[in-house]
Amino acid sequence: LERVRARTMAMQKSGELQDAAILLFQQMKALGVQTGSCGFNIWNKHEKAATVWMSSAEGGLQAPFKMPHTESAIYKNVYAAMKNGEDLLMKEVGGKTLKKHFDYLSTLPGIGDVIKHLRETGYSFPETMVYHFAFFNNGYLSFHLHEHSTEAPDIFKRFAKVFEQTYTRFLDLQKAEAQAREAKIEAALERVRSRTMGMQHSNELAEGASLLFKQVSDFGINVWSSGFNIWQPDGVSCTINMCNPDGSIAVPYPLPHTEYIFFQKVYEAKQKGEDFLVLETGGKELEETYQYMFSLPAVKKMLTGMEDTGSQIPKFQVNHCAFFSQGYLMFITYEPCPEMWDIFKRFAKVFEQTYTRFLDLQKAEAQARESQIQLALERVRAKTMAMHSSDDVTSATETMFDELKKLGINNIRGGIANIHPEKTMDVFGITNMIDGKAMKGFTLFDVNEHPIWQRLFESWKNKDEVFIDYLAGREKE
Repeated sequence: LERVRARTMAMQKSGELQDAAILLFQQMKALGVQTGSCGFNIWNKHEKAATVWMSSAEGGLQAPFKMPHTESAIYKNVYAAMKNGEDLLMKEVGGKTLKKHFDYLSTLPGIGDVIKHLRETGYSFPETMVYHFAFFNNGYLSFHLHEHSTEAPDIFKRFAKVFEQTYTRFLDLQKAEAQAREAKIEAALERVRSRTMGMQHSNELAEGASLLFKQVSDFGINVWSSGFNIWQPDGVSCTINMCNPDGSIAVPYPLPHTEYIFFQKVYEAKQKGEDFLVLETGGKELEETYQYMFSLPAVKKMLTGMEDTGSQIPKFQVNHCAFFSQGYLMFITYEPCPEMWDIFKRFAKVFEQTYTRFLDLQKAEAQARESQIQLALERVRAKTMAMHSSDDVTSATETMFDELKKLGINNIRGGIANIHPEKTMDVFGITNMIDGKAMKGFTLFDVNEHPIWQRLFESWKNKDEVFIDYLAGREKE
């Protein structure tokens, strides 16, 4: 008992509960109490059932399984004894009743596979079992003996009291770990919130998103990729912003959500108003998904770039989509991580704040830009209205290009042209922005002298608002 107490008090993490339980059962055997199997059972709150950890043949503990206390006569008695406040229940079972009990156990997930395996390997099940259930506050210890023992029941009760201390210590550690984890989550969320509120320009969105995904990675999960995807005005396609292996956001690309089954499921979840979606995929299904992705040029470029840096396409992946009002976050992991689901959803709520801040900044920048443009136009208007002769056109042209430069539009040269129906045009005040000199006066062009002037004339004749012509190579020379 003292050895178990010492191990209990030495626990630093809740995960050490199994080690303490195994030690308890080892000490039981050291006292000469021979049990066919033993375990500890924790009541599931709000239902007549317990989660059971049974000892394994190797001396450890098997994977836990759920034991209902409403079907088997034995476990109905266990539940009744617990409700009556008993400290020990002893029940001998044999013959057809025991066989029926093992048949029942073989139908339960977890323990059923163990029973079936024993039968397949020719294990000889006992004719009689003497079950002992020693209760403590949160559950009970179970010991399965092949014969009666006068000394064992008292030992079982004393070990149950010690295990109650062990489990209480476990709950305290679990609570402390939950508090520490919550503090870590809040700290990560706060870093993203702070970065969000510190954004001064809309182009800082990618930096804020990269920080968010780094915070998620710091929780120790193995992520293949992650990103944020924004619904487009059509409501059925997204602009995809996935992370590069170094954590930066790759070049965005559009992706329809109505063409392929994987993205159709994401779209359906969005239509239903769900806040979270998990899709596991592998094998041929995943291969076909990536074949579709590689068929899209923009996506192929991004995925090929990731492969070039040594980040291989997974053979199995778990896709987590955490929705927010304007889109969804996507986290692609190599294996299931249900412990992260709530964190993913909380990060989506924070990213909604981030993206809202981005939209506000974008709107403010557009308004500021419009004010700059209007001010520039007004200066050109003022210069135009101040002209006294046709020679002043060059001066007005220079003003126009000065204002364009202030707006960040750098022309090599430019001017104002009057086009005439007889296929000629007068070009006023060409301003050469390379050598800084202004060519004053005007030059008369015949549009038939060069194809570019011919294209310009046709565009003017068609009453186009804007004519854009791209020159390169031999034609430019």
